[in-house]
Amino acid sequence: MGKKINIVDVIVIIMLIVIAFGLFIKFKPSGTNEMAANHKTIDYTVKIDGVRNYTINALEQTTAVYRAKTNDYMGEIVNISYEPYRAVKVIEETAEQQLVPVQDKYTVYITIQTEGREADMMYLDSSGTEIYIGGNVDWFTKWVNIYSSQIVGYEIIS
Repeated sequence: MGKKINIVDVIVIIMLIVIAFGLFIKFKPSGTNEMAANHKTIDYTVKIDGVRNYTINALEQTTAVYRAKTNDYMGEIVNISYEPYRAVKVIEETAEQQLVPVQDKYTVYITIQTEGREADMMYLDSSGTEIYIGGNVDWFTKWVNIYSSQIVGYEIIS
C-alpha cells in the first residue's frame, strides 16, 4: 500500500524550505564591494562625569583606546575638553534642586576617531561597539580605565 500525501505534510515541507531560504539570505556572506562601501571614518564623543584632574592629565598622555571586555582596538583620541562637574544639590528647606559645581571634579568630553562600518540602522566601531546617542561604552587606554562613559554625539567623516 502506498502512502498518501496529506496537506499537513505539504505545508510542513513548504515551511521548512521557506525557513531555510530565509536563513540563507540573512547569513550569506556579503560581497567585498558591499563591505568596502560600508567602511566609514567615524568621530564619536563620549562624556564622563565626576573625573579628577589627574585622570584628564593621563588621558592627554595617550591616544590609543581599547574596548574593556575584549581588549580590541577601538580608535584614537583626537580631542579632549572638560568643564566643571555639576551635581544636584537639594535645599532641605524648600526641597528645591539646584546644579552646583563640585570642587576638583570635571565632566570630560573625549572624541574618539575610529574606522567603523554601517550596519542595519546603526554604526559599529572597529571593535564592534555599537555607536548611538546615549549608548554606554567601557574602554581603557594605557593609563586610564573608563568603566562607564556615555556617547553624546557622533559624526561620519567619510
